[in-house]
Parts: sequence; structure tokens; C-alpha cells
Amino acid sequence: MTDSLNSWKGGTLTWIGSTRTRSKLIEATARVALKLGLRNVTVRHILEEADLSRRTFYQHFKSKEQAALALYRSVSTELVGETHRGLKSADALPERLAAGVRGYLTFQAQVGDLLTMLRAEAVDPDSILAPMREQNLTTLGRLLDNEVYNARSLSLDPLLYRGLLVGLEGMAAFRREEGKLVAPDFDRVAEVATALFVATLTSEGDLPQVPPD
Repeated sequence: MTDSLNSWKGGTLTWIGSTRTRSKLIEATARVALKLGLRNVTVRHILEEADLSRRTFYQHFKSKEQAALALYRSVSTELVGETHRGLKSADALPERLAAGVRGYLTFQAQVGDLLTMLRAEAVDPDSILAPMREQNLTTLGRLLDNEVYNARSLSLDPLLYRGLLVGLEGMAAFRREEGKLVAPDFDRVAEVATALFVATLTSEGDLPQVPPD
């Protein structure tokens, strides 16, 4: 699991809006969560990993849950960013969708167990991370809708995008549980997900559009 952490520590993740001390606490949260599981982490574990005082921790976070939320927010920002860059890297809509899916999956593969663990916690509606997952799905849906609107002058029902994104999330998580998300599993998920996104969002049939208020 620590390999997953090393893969993003080299430069994949950036701690948005963080001081050096705050960044150190967030990194420590990630490290101990990968070792112990997110729900088993205590403030003491974070302090020992970061080699910082309890007073310093509470200057930045009210609880271990707030530290976990800061970690998830940083990971989420990067995930959305990589997907957005993919969507903007091609011309025609099908190629843009394919590149967006690959951007999403590439980040998933790089971050690995860390993102899988955070997302598993965020699925729980009672978790402090749950609203951030909802925000991620909404933001990614808007990015997709923007591409579809620019290409087809259609603004589709957000539930359609949510269904596609939850499906992508699930496929990536399933293959992570079966093993690492590397070739040929990576290519398999990318091919299946791209086929779903392209077939749905470029369909000539009637697609559900934004419902009236």
C-alpha cells in the first residue's frame, strides 16, 4: 500500500491552499490511513507520523475527520483536474470523451489504494466525506455537459451523467479490488467505459434533457 503513496508523493498531488505544516499533517494522515485503514486512524497516529505536537494539529484541524476531509479534497481536486485536461485534449466529442475517461483512470491508477480507500468511506452517506463525493460527481457531470453542449447544443439531465460517472467509479474500484489497475485491466476498463460514454452521449436517439423547473 505504501507504494501507492509514493506514486503520488513524487508530484502527482498538490495540497491546495496548504501551509507546509498543514501539508505535513495531511501527508501523515494519508500514510497512517494506508497502513491502518481510515477509520482506525487516531490523532495520535497522525502526530507520531508527522512528528508534530497535538497543539500544532489542532491549530490546523478540529479532528481527525477534518484532516481526512482535507486529504480527500486534495485528491478530488487532482482527479477533476486530470479529467478536465483529458476532455480538453482532443477535437471531436468522441475523442474528448475517450481522453477524459483515460485522464480519470490514469489518476486512479497512480493514486491507487489511497483513492479507493477514501471513496469507500465517502460512499457512506453519514461520512464527513460524503458531501465531497457528491460535489465531485456534480462537477464532473458539469464538465461532461459542457462538452456535450458545445458539440451538440444539448444540455442533458444531470442524472444521466451521474449514472455514467458512478459506473466508471465502480468499474475502477472493482478492478482495484481484483488487483492493481494496470494493463490489461486498465485498457479493459478504459475501453468499456469509453464505449458507454460515447454510445450514450453521441446517440442520435432521444436523450433525457434537463427537466423543467
